[in-house]
Formats: sequence, C-alpha cells, structure tokens
Amino acid sequence: MSETETVKQEKEENQQKVEKQVKQEKQEKDQERLQDRLKIETNNEQEAKIISKAQSAVLASSENVPKDTPIVKGCDFNNGRSIDFILNSLKCSGFQATSVAEAIERVKEMISWRMTEEEAKSNEFAQQRLTSEDIENARTTIFLGLTSNMISSGTRECVRYLCEHNMIDCIVTTTGAIEEDIMKCFTPHYLDSFDYEPKEARLKGLNRIGNLLVPNEHYCRFDNWFAPILRNMIKEQKNKKYNMDSK
Repeated sequence: MSETETVKQEKEENQQKVEKQVKQEKQEKDQERLQDRLKIETNNEQEAKIISKAQSAVLASSENVPKDTPIVKGCDFNNGRSIDFILNSLKCSGFQATSVAEAIERVKEMISWRMTEEEAKSNEFAQQRLTSEDIENARTTIFLGLTSNMISSGTRECVRYLCEHNMIDCIVTTTGAIEEDIMKCFTPHYLDSFDYEPKEARLKGLNRIGNLLVPNEHYCRFDNWFAPILRNMIKEQKNKKYNMDSK
C-alpha cells in the first residue's frame, strides 16, 4: 500500500470514529431528554431502581440495522395479480408468509439441481465411478413427509397430483394416512366446524378431525374391506411359513 493510500485510509478511519462518537453523544442526549420527560418521582429507593431499570430497557439506544436487511413489503396488486407474482411477494411479507416463500425456494432448488463434474469427483460420489451419462441424468431424490390429517383434508389431492406426475420419489408417512386414503376412495369426508362439540358428535356416530366430520360407517366400511385381506395374509403366512416380522 502506498503512502498516499495509507494517509487516505487513516483519514477515513478517523472520520468514521468522529461520526460514531457524534452519533453516540447524540443518542445519549436523546435518551437523557426522554428519561427527563418520563421521570417519575418516588421516595422509595427500591421503586426508583425498578423504574430506572424499566426506563433503561425501554429507552435503550437502537443499533443500526445492516444495510442488506430486507424491508417488509406486501404484495402490490396494482403491479400484478398472477399466482407467480403473489407467491414471489410473500418473501418480504413477514410471519408465516416468509416461511412459505422460503419453502418454495427450497423446492425450486430441489427441482433445478443438476450434478456438476466437480461434485461427481467429490468424496461423496467418487467411489460410485459415475459415467458422463450418470452425471447428466442425476437428479435429487425428493422425500415427502406428511401426517394422516393431511390426507384427511384436501391436501390429499395435492399429494395425489405430485405422485401422479412423478414429482416425488418417496413418501414418509403413517399407517393412518394410508387408512384415510383408502377410506376416501370409498366415501368422502365432510366439512363442518372446529366448534362442533366432540361429545355431541360421538353421540351421533360422527368423528371430528379438526373441522372435518367422518361418520362411523366410513370406518366400518374400511374395516369390512381390509379385515378379509388381513386374514388371508395371516393364513398365507402360516401355510407357507413366511417370516414377516419387522427386522
């Protein structure tokens, strides 16, 4: 670094220090003025300490927010109303909307990922001795985890679409989800209210899943269909001495 550059850097550092000190002094004066405005007179020393701590917490000087911090901004429908436009606007909307936008980005990454030559040579894949064709055809293996109540609800149709169009490779779920899926092949579930009293529903032979209703007969129909299959499986296991124990 040349002498001129060194002098310039020192000037910039000194300028930053001065600006920081001026800003700190201003913040301290502002805080003092606010404390004077909110000052509460008390003869009790303990109360005075509590009040002082509370004021210090409420009137603490704010740190500068990093320059690259996103600004909260919702969807401006004047600029567009397409589904892509709305979904893209979720990222800076805050709360769960931001989480939805982040999930969308992760899904896009999974779909668009392609293996590079460098990745193929990494320790993770080197032992597989991948050919050029293997590398070109490599895609992510997408797992979808879901609970049974998602199949009870209309999310089932979303899952069906993903399976139908080979957009997922593996589903991780519970036997309850399989049961609910088969049940809805026979009979539908019904939409009601979260406020439906469970005891009242049970007396009417109805089962409440959130704001969904499932009549007892639907479970009975599933049982009538599945029980013979299960009995035949047990019979076949015994006759042919299959070992179906979980390993």
